[in-house]
Amino acid sequence: MATLVRAHWEVENGLHQRVEVVRHEDATRIHNGPGAPNLAVVRRAALAVLNADTSFKDSLPRRVRQAGHDDTYRTHLLNFVIS
Repeated sequence: MATLVRAHWEVENGLHQRVEVVRHEDATRIHNGPGAPNLAVVRRAALAVLNADTSFKDSLPRRVRQAGHDDTYRTHLLNFVIS
C-alpha cells in the first residue's frame, strides 16, 4: 500500500508541484471556459522547453525569470522550439 501511495505522490510532486511553484498556476484567475485548458497547455509547453534547454544551468524559477528579462535568452528558447 505504501508503494502505491508513494507512486501517486511522485506524479503529484513531479508535475503539479513544478507547475504551481514555478508558474503559480493555482493563483491564476482563469478557471472556467476554454481559456483554462488552453493556458494550461501553453504553460506546460513552456515548462517542457525550459526543462529541455541545457544552455542555461540554473534552477527552473531562475530560468523563467531569465526568459522574462533577457531578450537573447528568450530568442534562444524560441529558436530551440522551432528547430
